[in-house]
Amino acid sequence: MTEAIAVDRSNRLALQCGDDLRARFATLSAREREVMAMAVSGLMNKQIADRIGISEVTIKIHRSRALRKMAARTFADLVKMAVELDVLADGAALMAPAGPSRAMAAAMSQLMAAY
Repeated sequence: MTEAIAVDRSNRLALQCGDDLRARFATLSAREREVMAMAVSGLMNKQIADRIGISEVTIKIHRSRALRKMAARTFADLVKMAVELDVLADGAALMAPAGPSRAMAAAMSQLMAAY
C-alpha cells in the first residue's frame, strides 16, 4: 500500500511539472518558440537568422528571452525541456525557410521527388 502511494505521488508530481512546463512554454511569443525549436534542433544563431530572415542579434535576443521565460539555467536545460514538450518534432515544421525561399524549397523537393 505504501509503495502504491509513493508511485501515485511521483506520477502526480510528474504531471504537475509537465503542466508547469507547458504553462511556461505558452508564455513564449510565436517567434521565440520558432527560434527555440530551431536552436534546440542544433542550428547556430547565424543559420537561424538566415532561415528566418532577421539579424543574428535579434535571434540572440529571442533565444535569451526563451531561456528566461522557460526558467532554464542553461541551454542544455532548455534542450531537455524541449524534448519533454516534444518541441523538436514540431521544430522540424518550423525549420522550413521563410518568405521567397519557401517556394524555392518546394521546387527543390519536387525536383528531388522526380528522381
